[in-house]
Amino acid sequence: MTELPELDYKSEEWYNEVVEELRGMIENFLDHKTEKVMETKWLIGETIREQNNPYGIQKQLAKDLHISERSVVYAVQFYDDFKAKDWDTAYTNIVAKLTSNGCKPT
Repeated sequence: MTELPELDYKSEEWYNEVVEELRGMIENFLDHKTEKVMETKWLIGETIREQNNPYGIQKQLAKDLHISERSVVYAVQFYDDFKAKDWDTAYTNIVAKLTSNGCKPT
């Protein structure tokens, strides 16, 4: 099979537009992925707190969910740090705190 010659498209305007469009799609995905991870951790913490945190629940949950106990503890701590009536409110508070600390939230 004959190999096609490698062409340099970087000087083509249409190619650069495609690259920027795809880069935007990837960044958008990563932004939403990060938010989804935060939401999941917050919801895990909320769910555990709703159980009145009986002794040993975090250790047992970590074992049964096949995640580290530290991850469970951090999820509860994350929920406690940004406790709100719902995730959307919590997320707004997180963004506000990041912004006030000079961070640019994604």
